[in-house]
Amino acid sequence: MKDLITGLVLGPLTVIPVVCGSAGAAQSDWLYGVRSEPSGGSFKLERMDPGSGSVVSTSAFSGAGTSPYGLAYAGERLFTINLFPFPTRLSKHHPADAGRQAIGSLGLSYQWIGLGLDLDPSSGVMYFSTKWQFYRINPTNGSLASVGPYIGFVAPWDQIESIAIDSNGQAVAIGMDDGSTRHAFYDLDLGTGQLTWIADILIANGHGWYWDLAFNTSGELWASFMDNGLNPSAQGLYKIDRSSFAVTLVRPTPSYYYGIAFVPATAQATYCVGKLNSLGCVPEIVGDGFPSPTAASGYTIRATEVRNRTTGTLAFSAGARANLPFGGGTLCLTSPLRRTGARDSGGSPAGVADCSGVWQLDFNTWMAHNATLPAGTTVRAQWLGRDPGLAAPNNWSISNALEFDLRP
Repeated sequence: MKDLITGLVLGPLTVIPVVCGSAGAAQSDWLYGVRSEPSGGSFKLERMDPGSGSVVSTSAFSGAGTSPYGLAYAGERLFTINLFPFPTRLSKHHPADAGRQAIGSLGLSYQWIGLGLDLDPSSGVMYFSTKWQFYRINPTNGSLASVGPYIGFVAPWDQIESIAIDSNGQAVAIGMDDGSTRHAFYDLDLGTGQLTWIADILIANGHGWYWDLAFNTSGELWASFMDNGLNPSAQGLYKIDRSSFAVTLVRPTPSYYYGIAFVPATAQATYCVGKLNSLGCVPEIVGDGFPSPTAASGYTIRATEVRNRTTGTLAFSAGARANLPFGGGTLCLTSPLRRTGARDSGGSPAGVADCSGVWQLDFNTWMAHNATLPAGTTVRAQWLGRDPGLAAPNNWSISNALEFDLRP
């Protein structure tokens, strides 16, 4: 495609050493959850803020009858157990757009409570749980190797609802409601399936099930709780304090999460400087999502503080950072450049001049239709557009730049 700056008379293009400020460090984890609509029916994969649990983005699970239970992260993919159609099987989903790949049958009959899986980050081994049995599971084909039956229940009626493994390979499990909202909380030996009771945990007036547990990289334990209908306000996302065993509600949810998992956030940074536009605003670039050439959507690059009703294009390069004079501002990319086509900033209606405009583009979608960039490529991008309030040849609106790596 055409180099954006071809044909423009800019004077000598001397590369100046880049003096740039990086954006603050991104969150180390994102929280993902899979749930159905409150009225039932289709399933959704949601990416959530790892602090508040609020939903940031949503993708529809692809494929019919997936019925996901549990969620585990491994190798830049999310794994889940599917109940339908029989027999129970393993599948994986792309975090960017929830695109699904069926893995293989587990050879097990239907069980709707007590299915779970998680990866031991310290060993790379994935584990699968039913109510009473503990397995290692092969994520490439879904085959199971029995570790053994769970040993050490505190009550003969108890059974495992969910498991989780932290970054050090320490595993925990949680048992059934004893009728008084108490659930036995266990240490779990990954080599034998031995359970060691630690404490009883409870949600006040919460009768139901812990559908899934997940550790973030800081060692915080999160849980998805389904109330059995006696106290719907108890349903939601929780944190379990491993020192006091207090359970704290993070966010109530109208429908519970069948599985939750933490995924490392995209490594990205802003650099260089944007240009002050004719209204005194500086367009600011940001990337949000999971940039990947194997997804159909899921990574939005936008610029805010843009003059309304103006046209811009996203320029990008796989080259190094730059700091070049351009249009009265700074071009932060090295050639060869590519561009993604024009985008209207929208914002306030014609006749009003303000900085309510936003240029934005789903870069994954653009790649799916226009370019083949391999995973691992470092991409640098910058929004460029026209500013009708400035005189030519400096009638350009220019954001700062974004740097990110394409994930598999």
